[in-house]
Order: sequence, then C-alpha cells, then structure tokens
Amino acid sequence: MKRFLVNTNGDSFVAFVDDNNKAYTFDAVVFDEPLTLDVAKNQDYGATDGCETAEEIHYSVGCGDAEDTVIDWNKIIAEEKNQWTNPDGFEIIEF
Repeated sequence: MKRFLVNTNGDSFVAFVDDNNKAYTFDAVVFDEPLTLDVAKNQDYGATDGCETAEEIHYSVGCGDAEDTVIDWNKIIAEEKNQWTNPDGFEIIEF
C-alpha cells in the first residue's frame, strides 16, 4: 500500500492506494493542524495497520458506505488534473 499527500487548489488529503489502484482518503479536516508533508508523515494511522486494501481501511475506520469512500485512484488523478478544478496545478507526494 502506498501513501500520498495530495495538495490541490482547494483541498489537501492523504490517500492510501492499494495494488488494485483503489484509494481511501483522509481529508485535511481530520487533522488537528494544516496538512503539510510533515503533519502527514507524523500522523498516527493506527486504524490502517495490517490493511492491504483500501476497502479494508474503510472497514477498519468504520465510516459510511464503501462505495462512497473507496475511490478509483485514476479517477482522482484525472479529476485533479482538470484545468478547471486546479488551474494552478496540484502536487502529489509519495511518503
């Protein structure tokens, strides 16, 4: 499982991406301070320990319907690349 910090025009989030290219994201609002790379790296993701898929993280965290929280990583990237969504670009940092 890979972890990424994604910074866009209007949002930041951490994405856990599995081998099937499915992602579970933690939006910036769940962090106690502005989401930077250091904050993302130092966050306790204990609920993800032992999870091998985004769906397993969904069930471990225990919120909502998996169809709403497990997202195709390629769709996320395509949406963020949209010049209307992020005219100034966006950044993805693996950590």
